[in-house]
Amino acid sequence: MGVDKARLRLGTSTVLERVIAAAAPLELSLSLVGATPAEETDQRGAWLRSFDLPVIPDLQPGLGPLGGLHTALTASATDRVLLLACDLPFLTTPFLAYMLSMQGTADVVLPKDEQGLHPLCAVYSRSCLKGLDRCLEQSSLSLMDFVRTVDYRPLVRADYTELDPHGVLMTNLNTSQDYDRAQVLLGMVEGSES
Repeated sequence: MGVDKARLRLGTSTVLERVIAAAAPLELSLSLVGATPAEETDQRGAWLRSFDLPVIPDLQPGLGPLGGLHTALTASATDRVLLLACDLPFLTTPFLAYMLSMQGTADVVLPKDEQGLHPLCAVYSRSCLKGLDRCLEQSSLSLMDFVRTVDYRPLVRADYTELDPHGVLMTNLNTSQDYDRAQVLLGMVEGSES
């Protein structure tokens, strides 16, 4: 997209603020993962620290989402991690609570819709660490490929339709067109809530 997606404004909030607002009521230990050491002193680093959440640099920078997941699981004191990309502006607390409640014995639980699996909005068990280590050693950095090597539970759209009446939960922002579409969707969602 050419810009910091986390800092894009959508309505009165940034996209990252919207993700944090959806997760905060769950009373989980929240952290921001993926900052680089250079960001410790720059403007973006200051902005990330303004959230008053731990900011955890990737253990191995430059490895994308798989490296971020590895860092999150390694740094976590819990047996599972709710991994959320910073560009999912329509997540809701009830949906995230539902996902957390559905893990059971699976290594991963994640939504699946007509676009496919969504590994950047998922609950990962600490049991994934060994497989993550193997992938990183082999420079196999596809998060989607990794998910397919573990016991994962897909939540199909029919499972959570009532939690996503507008079909926007998995909207992510990868292009300027996605951002423009999100602006329109925000108006639709907010208009139906009033």
